[in-house]
Amino acid sequence: MVLLLYLWFRLCILSMDSLANLRGLKFGVMCVSLCACLKEIKQLPRRRNIAAPLFRVAKKFKGNQTGVSLIETVIALAVLGIIAVAFLGGLATAAKATFIADERATAESLARSQIEGVKGQLYISYVDSEHGEYAVIAPPADSNFSIESITIPIDADTGLPLPPGQDNDIQKIKVTVKRGDKTVFIVEDYKVDR
Repeated sequence: MVLLLYLWFRLCILSMDSLANLRGLKFGVMCVSLCACLKEIKQLPRRRNIAAPLFRVAKKFKGNQTGVSLIETVIALAVLGIIAVAFLGGLATAAKATFIADERATAESLARSQIEGVKGQLYISYVDSEHGEYAVIAPPADSNFSIESITIPIDADTGLPLPPGQDNDIQKIKVTVKRGDKTVFIVEDYKVDR
């Protein structure tokens, strides 16, 4: 260990000298200096137990401690428990936020698809009392989503709903997407007869 420290110290000195004289120093001179350093290490006196002084220093720093007390262990476990509860709470919150974001994105996609589907269909005039309704797209079979589409003829100037039996060739379409009984997403748009 001491030999390695000595070698490291000599190499540091050598590298500082080479940095100071970088332009004048050549590779061969560095190799000669390194060989000289290694020869000096071989000439150091050999000792049987080089680490013995290090163990004496370590004993002085250790003091009278022989192990970990019960109180230290309990405190460490309490701190670890508090950290674990906070971490798991954060994971639960993140999982719930991911679920809500996924649900909302799916509902928005369904609502936008319904709006585009209504706009792609022929205009249904609400003047007739026997008028039909715009077709509603089917949500995925394995989901619990439902789509509700309401069409209301409106006055183009005021934006207010017209009385039944009237249609000014503009309709307000309101699409509501629900999951179970909970409303997830609502979107409104307009359809014009052109």
